[in-house]
Amino acid sequence: MTMLEGQHIPWTHVHSSDPEADGEVSMIRWRLAVVMAASLSLAVPAHLASAASSPSTASTVTAAAALTPSAAALPPTISPLTFGSHTFGPERVSASQPIGSMRTAISSWEYVEPRRGAWDWTGVDHDMAKARARGVRELLFVLGRVPAWAAGTNTSSDRNSPVYATPPRDDDDWSTYVSMLAKHVKGIIAANPGTTAAFQVWNEGNLTTFFNGSPERLASLTKRAYTAIKAQLPGAPVVAASTTMRLPRSYTAFYPRYLKALRAQGWPIDAFSVHTYPPGTGGPLDYIGYLRTVKADIAAAGSRKPLWVTEMNYGLRGPGGAYPHVSITGAKAQSWYARVYLDAMRLGVYRVYWYAQLENEPDLGITMWAGTPAMTASRTLYGWLVGHRWYGCSLSGPVVRCRTTKGASRFVIAWSSGAVRTFVVPPGMHRRCDLNRRCVTVKPGTRVRLTGAVTRFAA
Repeated sequence: MTMLEGQHIPWTHVHSSDPEADGEVSMIRWRLAVVMAASLSLAVPAHLASAASSPSTASTVTAAAALTPSAAALPPTISPLTFGSHTFGPERVSASQPIGSMRTAISSWEYVEPRRGAWDWTGVDHDMAKARARGVRELLFVLGRVPAWAAGTNTSSDRNSPVYATPPRDDDDWSTYVSMLAKHVKGIIAANPGTTAAFQVWNEGNLTTFFNGSPERLASLTKRAYTAIKAQLPGAPVVAASTTMRLPRSYTAFYPRYLKALRAQGWPIDAFSVHTYPPGTGGPLDYIGYLRTVKADIAAAGSRKPLWVTEMNYGLRGPGGAYPHVSITGAKAQSWYARVYLDAMRLGVYRVYWYAQLENEPDLGITMWAGTPAMTASRTLYGWLVGHRWYGCSLSGPVVRCRTTKGASRFVIAWSSGAVRTFVVPPGMHRRCDLNRRCVTVKPGTRVRLTGAVTRFAA
């Protein structure tokens, strides 16, 4: 972990001794609020660890422990739940991709209670059954989208904000909706052991496209949702409303106030969430900068709860007309996909939901479907990480080196986030494999070229 990890990104350019962090600073010019990396810890909730984890696995791993674990504080074992996907129906998700958790908005209020007291569980039942048949462990249900009959009055400056983005007229109606949803899901889980659920309070609460109330009002709705869910499913994670990052004014005007209001409510959540789409022409350095910024805001607000990325892709058009849609293909798509998960994990984020599994989506930069380079990378990366112990990453200039183990086997995953660099093959490692699962023999101690392509070294 470098001294810039966990910091806000300043408005003006600042030079660092870390070329990677220096690049991030120059690309994302946000206000400076230094949080010393040594004081941060990487929260690893118990439900994220593999069932095979040792009972002595610590639920919180400091940056130092992530690199030099002791017998008393073993590093986390990567769970399938790390690999999530947003879905528009589980049957539309390619069977080629291994997924531990699916995120769905079929649970939105206007879908399940279109008229007061008229409950429609068709969509929820369908998604849970299809996900279960596909072997998915968990569904993350997104709440929100207020039905017209329950909506209050839009008092925001955005007169074009849709009705479903308006907070409810009566918050008791909201509590009833969340409670009924949790109760229904509880019944399905009871009938199907091994199925689990999580709940996200709202989608992109900082955008009036989805929520036109105040941050304080959203925090109050969050508290009510938390209370209703925990009464039915005490072990189900409750995730805060997500925020986007690509519109700095929207983020800074809303999210710090939401955090402050959540703190006043006693932190009624189990995790925070963020959507980290960079501008259309942006790349991994923007993504890393977003993660560092929101983690620093959460820490500054006084919470150590984990952060989840609940939507992510590259190449999305905007914001505004200056950033066109960019199609990302081939080896670049593979590496950028893999780095979404690896960069998140090295910053202490152990849940990422890819958006989305669609065969032909012209607005997204990286297409994730059977036969695409990104799909091949997803299968390879899943095999490299799930069930492995994660020992964190170290930086040497632009070179990132991450260590994992599985049983007695040791592995190093490495890439360069900048220019091509030479890399010394680690001791005892004789194979170098790429995301296409092509491997070559290498000799420990020799120098090899390292590019932006993610590669793994093994014995």
